[in-house]
Parts: sequence; structure tokens; C-alpha cells
Amino acid sequence: MTDRVLKVAGFEVAVKERPARSTMQLTVDRDGSLFVAVPAGIPDDPVIDFVDSKQDWIHRKLIAKADFLPVLPPKQLVNGEGFRYLGRNYRLLLLDNQDAPVKLLGGRLLLCRRETNGGAAIRSWYRSRGEAWLRERVERWAERCDVPDVQLGVRELGYRWGSFGDARQLNVHWATLQLPPSMIDYVLVHELTHAHHKGHTRLFWTHVARVLPDHDQRRERLHRYGRELWLGDVVGGGSIGRRAETGTGSVR
Repeated sequence: MTDRVLKVAGFEVAVKERPARSTMQLTVDRDGSLFVAVPAGIPDDPVIDFVDSKQDWIHRKLIAKADFLPVLPPKQLVNGEGFRYLGRNYRLLLLDNQDAPVKLLGGRLLLCRRETNGGAAIRSWYRSRGEAWLRERVERWAERCDVPDVQLGVRELGYRWGSFGDARQLNVHWATLQLPPSMIDYVLVHELTHAHHKGHTRLFWTHVARVLPDHDQRRERLHRYGRELWLGDVVGGGSIGRRAETGTGSVR
């Protein structure tokens, strides 16, 4: 939750109060937006001073993140469009009738033409199927990271792969389910480690390395691969189109 937005040195910074925090932490999100987590009840002036002191760091981060912004155009909801799931590419097939809005069957992603918003239907499919797939995997990594009683949610997180908040709530972006499992594992371990270390300190990375010794390679692959993920944009606002070849029939 964003409590307020401050303008500092030409930047808009979202301020999020966290009752459990005793210090401030500034983050540059994947889309270049800024937010700072602060202790509850802190006034604006100390926050402004803190962000102002980080200007050089902010500029370096923004330059680095520009290399990893998405490069693919929006999806078209037509036969043959590709959608990734767990690192594999599946071609879209439009059907006149089936017993669910979206299905993965026979190496194809099946979408019912009757859906008024096909893009939303596919995003919902990623969330529901992804949560079922992730649950066992999260339990395994949570045990190795020594984080009991983790609550899992799959949702829209903007340009963030995941987050870990109060009450042991682990949130994973639905688009993360497009990644190969090894990269998803890195996202899970990264976020679970925040249960022990709030910031990306040396201790944080030491903890990650104990669980994933090859975390550097996985993170680098994630940066490269992540630019090619679909983040939900659809040509025509989610309407379903047609090409010369069409899929018809019913699937159960």
C-alpha cells in the first residue's frame, strides 16, 4: 500500500509505511519507479532528506534497469500467438466452445472465443494454475530458507517478480510463471530471504548463496530472459481476433 507520494529532486517517490521497520529503505522498481519503505508515523522531511542523499545511487540504478525493460509488443489474441508457461512456448488456439475459459491441452493454449476479455482470462489462468504449481515448490524452498508458515499469493505486481511482506506473505507476479523453473526458484529464494534480511546487504546475498550457490548465474539469466515476458498487454484491449486459419469445435 502506498501511503503518500513525495517529489524529491525531480523524482516521484511512493512512500510506504511499514510498522515493523526501524530504518528507511529505497527501491528502484523494474519499471524505474521509486518507492521507499519507512517506519510508521515518520514525517516527510526525513524521508525527503534520505531520498535526496541517494540521488547518485538512483541514477546508476535507472541506467542499469533501462537495459532490462520489456521489449516485446503486446500480444494478439489470434491463432498461433505464442504464450510461455514454465519456460516452454505454447501456441494459442481459439475455440468456439469449451468447458473453461482457458486450458492448456495437447501442447496448445486453448482460449474460448466467447470470452469478452481474452487477455484477462489468460492472466487469470496464469494466476490460478500458477498458484497450484507454486504451492509445493514454495513449501520446499521455505523449509530450506528456514521460513515457516508462508502465505502464498499470485497476483499483479507491476514490474516486480515478487515481494515478501509482513505476516510472512509471499507474493509472486503471475508473469513469473512464464519463466523456466530454475529462474522461478531464484525468485522464490530471493524473496524468502527477505524474511531474515530486509535489504540487499552482504548478509542477504550470503544467505541466498547458501541456498542457491549459482544464484549469480540465475539472476543474470533472469535479467536477460525477463525482457521477453508478456506482462498482460493485449492488442485491442483484450478482444479476440481472427486469422485465415481458425480453430472450431469443443474441448472437454
